[in-house]
Parts: sequence; structure tokens; C-alpha cells
Amino acid sequence: MALLKQVNSIFCTDVTVKVKATTGNSFVYAVTKLFLSSINLFDSYMVVLKILALILTAIILVPSGAHLFELPGKISPDREAYFIIQGIYYGWALFAIPIFAAILANGALFFMLRRDNFKSACWALTSCFLITISLAVFFTWIFPANEATVNWTIVPENWESLRLDWEYGHAANAIIVFFAFIASTLATVRRI
Repeated sequence: MALLKQVNSIFCTDVTVKVKATTGNSFVYAVTKLFLSSINLFDSYMVVLKILALILTAIILVPSGAHLFELPGKISPDREAYFIIQGIYYGWALFAIPIFAAILANGALFFMLRRDNFKSACWALTSCFLITISLAVFFTWIFPANEATVNWTIVPENWESLRLDWEYGHAANAIIVFFAFIASTLATVRRI
């Protein structure tokens, strides 16, 4: 962080000196110096990183929340109806992209905040940790159900227990990701 601030200071000083040397105009020099001193590259990067971490965590909350809210309607259908319903999730594997991006963004936010704002950094690390836990839940209960049913296209004998693992695993993930979103929010809005 200190390096970014130093680079920003050198950049602003270098540009203002060049403006004065090329224009010879003190007014242009003063305006350029005032404008460049108001721009802090480090702060700009932090704002972008905070927004990115928050948006990515919000994006992964959407499918998790959908699974949670549809649970009451999906826990009781018979076998044929349930396997038809499960067909709507084709292509949802692409949500892996924002999941890993959210882990990276929150991890980067922790790294960038750790010296200047340790409490916010801890919230970013908490979000990163919770999203990683949601992956552990996914690969422990949800993914094995997907594999055993070939993404819900084949009906095994134990399909009802697989359905329970799948549905309750997603419900648990919705709660975990919701708390990750809260942690990301606290990491982005805390000043001290």
C-alpha cells in the first residue's frame, strides 16, 4: 500500500513539473497540480476492489437464495416431478466463475486492507473463508448427489436421500453465503 501511495506521489509530482516546463504558464501549472493532487490512485483501486468484492459476493448469493426459497416446494414432489424440476439447473455450473472470483476479490481486499484497516480486512477474510466453506458443503453433499444421478438424469435407488442431501446442502449454503455477503459489506463500509 505504501508503495502505491509513493508511486502516486511521484506520478503527480512528475506530471505537474512537466506541465510547468512545457507551458510556462503558472495558472495551468497550479490547476494541474490541484487536479492531480485530488486524484489518489490507491484510493481509486480500493474503491474498485471493494465494489468488485461486494458485487461478486452478491451475485453468488442469488442462486443460493433461490435454492433456499424453493426448498419448501421441492422437498415433497414425487420422483418423476422432481427429476423434471431438476432439469432447470442446466448451465448453473457457470456460477463457479463468480464463486472463485468472489474468493479472490475478498482475499485481495483482505491483503490490501490488512495494514491500514485491520478490522475491515478481517471482515474480507471472513467472507473469503465463508465462501470457501460453502464450496466444502457443495463438494461434500451436493456434488455427490449430482454425480450419483448424472445431474439428475438417472434415477438411482437412493434418490430420496440424495434429494435431501442436495436440497439441505443448498439451503445451508444459502445461509453461509448470506453471512459472507454481510462480511463483504462490513469490509467495504467500515472506515476504522
